[in-house]
Order: sequence, then C-alpha cells, then structure tokens
Amino acid sequence: MSAAAQHCTGPRTPEGKAISSRNSLKLGLYAQTPILPGENPEELAQLTLDWETQFRPVGPYETALLHAVVRAYWFVQRYHRIEAEVINARYATMEEPSDTALGEIFIADAEGPNLLEKIFRRQQSADRQFHRALKDLRAAQQERLSQPPIPIEINAPAPDPVRFSNPPARPDVPSAPPHSSLLTPRSQPLDNPAWRL
Repeated sequence: MSAAAQHCTGPRTPEGKAISSRNSLKLGLYAQTPILPGENPEELAQLTLDWETQFRPVGPYETALLHAVVRAYWFVQRYHRIEAEVINARYATMEEPSDTALGEIFIADAEGPNLLEKIFRRQQSADRQFHRALKDLRAAQQERLSQPPIPIEINAPAPDPVRFSNPPARPDVPSAPPHSSLLTPRSQPLDNPAWRL
C-alpha cells in the first residue's frame, strides 16, 4: 500500500459519501441492490407479488428459485431502460440530429467504447438466467407434485368409557355369580356355627 493510500480517509462530506456510494453502480449493470435511482420499488414489489401469485412456491428452495426469476426479469427490464437512456443521451449531444441519427449513434458507439454491445450482452445474460431459473422452478414444482402424498397418521378414537366399563365375558374364564347370590356374613343364617365365631 502506498504512503498516499495510508493517509486517505475517504469522503468526509455527505455529498462526497453519496457520490462514493454510487461508485460501484457502473450504470447499474453490476449493481448488487435490486433498486437503483430512477427505479420504482413498488413496481418490483408488484412484480414479485404477481410471480408469487402465479407459481405459489412451497418451501425455501422454490421460493429462492422464484426470487431468482424475478431478479433476472427485473434486470432484463433494467438493461432495456439503460439501452434507451444511452441512446437518448447520445442523441441529445448531437448538434443537428438527422433522420439517420440512430444509425450514426450505433456507428460512433461501435467505433468507440462499444457500450451498446456491452449492454446487449448483459441483456442476453439476464435473459438466460431468467429462463434457467424459470425452468428450474417449474421442474422443482413438477417433482414436488409428482411425489405421493405423505400419509397422515390418524390416532384411533378413544374407547367409549360407558361401553367398556364392564368388560365382555371371556369364555375361558368363569363369570362371577350375580351379586344377589353372593353369600355375605350378614346374609347367612345365625344357626350356622361357622358364622357365629
């Protein structure tokens, strides 16, 4: 690290910090954040809701794939806007635009920075990402729907306490005599010497 770099503290004013925070945007082509200046977050929220309503993802994997679809689609739209803005900016710098202004812009760009070709490549990359994520999402949902349903274990109902209060008689066990026929000390005649003791 150079001596100058060791003494550099970065931007100090709010304006400088705001400019520095946009250094990595690079016309929005490599931005990490899905919302850039001039874009409407409500449009992205509505786009996400529309895709979720159509596909109704289940679980984190399908949800991640759906978000990849939305992000790639959002980027495709972004690159189309950037392309139009670049052409409009070039057109605005022309002193006397002619009927062939658009062709002149393409010729000048192709001979120079070739920015429109770079934007086009980014459009194609985002379009491939969109279709790949959409294909993966459909495959994941198809696989989930083709799986047999998980059986739900239903517990047996509790026995009816009234019905089973007197268990049914078993044929191998002799049943007890009726209550009225049981002999108790009080019900025996007193002339029985065994009961008098």
